Amino acid sequence: MLINDYLTIAGIAYRRKLEVDSTIQANPGAFPSGPDDTQWTGELSICEAIIANVRALLSVQLLQLEFTSEGRARAVTPDALKGGDYDQGAHDEPFK
Repeated sequence: MLINDYLTIAGIAYRRKLEVDSTIQANPGAFPSGPDDTQWTGELSICEAIIANVRALLSVQLLQLEFTSEGRARAVTPDALKGGDYDQGAHDEPFK
């Protein structure tokens, strides 16, 4: 898979995580009690695991995962490595 594929997956997971978080916060009385408790916590855990895996995959390539305000993922060279021997150029185009 290409970096773009991983960024697309991370962006989807991040946006879904934001949706689940806002649903939980909009209805705090229904969480964590009720039949949907397992569903919401499961979805949240899956989204966080996907994001963590993409972060790990990018870190091997000396890149960092960031999200735009629209929830799109992008890979960027960390500030500490910019301009040095490890600078691979900008991979900061946002992806869906």
